[in-house]
Amino acid sequence: MYAQHPEPAEGSAAKSAMLPQGWQPAVPQVADTSAAVGQNTFMAQSAYEDRKTSLVVAYLLWFFLGAWGAHRFYLGRKGSAIAMLILGLTFVGLLVTGIWALVDAFLIPGIAQAKDSEIKRQTFREHGLLI
Repeated sequence: MYAQHPEPAEGSAAKSAMLPQGWQPAVPQVADTSAAVGQNTFMAQSAYEDRKTSLVVAYLLWFFLGAWGAHRFYLGRKGSAIAMLILGLTFVGLLVTGIWALVDAFLIPGIAQAKDSEIKRQTFREHGLLI
């Protein structure tokens, strides 16, 4: 009843003539992720800048409340801050924490840098970026 046409050979001109006019083969589309990654990086950096510690605040806390460990609470060293607070309640303990606070004057930049590194890792991880 119907005439059977032989299948055209692979890659032949006859095969391409059988395709509808204007038809293009499907090409997998690759999403442009560079813009999304750039925006995520910007958002993560902005969030990090908002969360990172301030050396000015740390030194102000150290200057006014250093014997009671306020600067250590601010910098995330809660265990040693509680120890300074408890020791600072007695006169002898206040002498000990006073010396401890003087040593901390030189340690604050390193403690702040370690805390900022932790904040940066956490913030970038929250935005789906690994650093």
